Amino acid sequence: MVGLSPTNDRLVERRVLTYAGLQNRVGMKALGIVFALGCGVAALSSTSCSDKTHSAPEAAGAGDASAAGTSAAGTSAAGTSAGTGASTADAGSSDGHAGSEHAGGAGGSPLSEGGSGGRDLTLGGAAGRDSATAGAPNNGGAADQEDQTDRDWALWPIPNPATAGLPQSANYVIPTGNLVVEDHVTGLMWQRNRDSMAFPVAGARAACRDLSYGGYDDWRLPTMIEAFSLLDWTHTNPAINMTAFYTASIGSIMLWTTTPSSTDPDGGAWVMELGSLFDESTYPVTDTFQKLCVRGGPAKPAGDHYVTDSDTVLDAYTGLTWERHPSFTEYTKEDAAAYCDALELGGKGDFRLPSLSETASLFDFKSTAGVRMDQVAFPTDGADVGNVEFWNAGGWTLSFWGIKIRKYNGTPTARVRCVR
Repeated sequence: MVGLSPTNDRLVERRVLTYAGLQNRVGMKALGIVFALGCGVAALSSTSCSDKTHSAPEAAGAGDASAAGTSAAGTSAAGTSAGTGASTADAGSSDGHAGSEHAGGAGGSPLSEGGSGGRDLTLGGAAGRDSATAGAPNNGGAADQEDQTDRDWALWPIPNPATAGLPQSANYVIPTGNLVVEDHVTGLMWQRNRDSMAFPVAGARAACRDLSYGGYDDWRLPTMIEAFSLLDWTHTNPAINMTAFYTASIGSIMLWTTTPSSTDPDGGAWVMELGSLFDESTYPVTDTFQKLCVRGGPAKPAGDHYVTDSDTVLDAYTGLTWERHPSFTEYTKEDAAAYCDALELGGKGDFRLPSLSETASLFDFKSTAGVRMDQVAFPTDGADVGNVEFWNAGGWTLSFWGIKIRKYNGTPTARVRCVR
């Protein structure tokens, strides 16, 4: 990043994983146990649950927890249950390995993550925002399991954490039985409890394909952009909604996806790292990680993905309108927010800093170019645009050189691409 002083603006690094060292990276031993179900379980009643407060270590100073094989310890209160057949438990500290969770109890209730900005959705329905379409999970189907053709891009409004104050607040619903999570923004349905076992990618795909769970048998391994929809960047270790999804360990969660490496599709696949967020990368297909299966999702809309004019780009899949030409100037995060607040393009003045998930929706996982995004819709604006970092809400940066996510101390600078 241009403009960073190595003495005053220290980059909080996590270990850079290489193929040679991957076998020592993740033991994937089950260390934590959740003894109870999450939010209320009064049968057939509706309980609203907002994000809980988690111990989320800020990027600070020297030291590398992941390199030492540990993560910052913390606790997470699951909240108070209502009704019968379930209880709650606090999550204890962990050593950085992924934990196992065991569902218990009976009954169940719809659970919706708090926050405004969502839409009223009914099962099987759909709702639109601009050109984007979303809704409750669809019926999926056997043919849907292995068809990745239309799953390389986000086909839904991008969900943001309820506490972030951004559009499209995450809206999770837990049906009776407490086994699955319905995402009423993306239209996807997820396992609520990730498998404690670790698999090579082929084993993870087969395990999802053969899974009969929660009354459904059309599960599949998600694509990388589908897994990215789970991201809750308002806290880390883990960076996932801990009310909707069972997770006992405070540390990294690494999940296989079915998205292949664009440069080595037979030898590598993407892994979603929901811990520090510093290790989003491809890994050898023979490495072992956990899985979280998914089903359903909206169909690919007809028409062009991007609709461009001279200054803006409309993503017809997500409904977001982007600044076509990012800033050449590098700003501090405060000045970056002010830049977007003052920006007016196409007669619109309600631009803002994007979230990590929104920026990641522009990433082209099939591209082998240095700039991993559509270079027709978004001209490169300089040969270095793939390497430079762009500001996102919450003080995060992301570059398009392999989804490099960072959070810095001090007053670093980065470029800006605003969104509305």
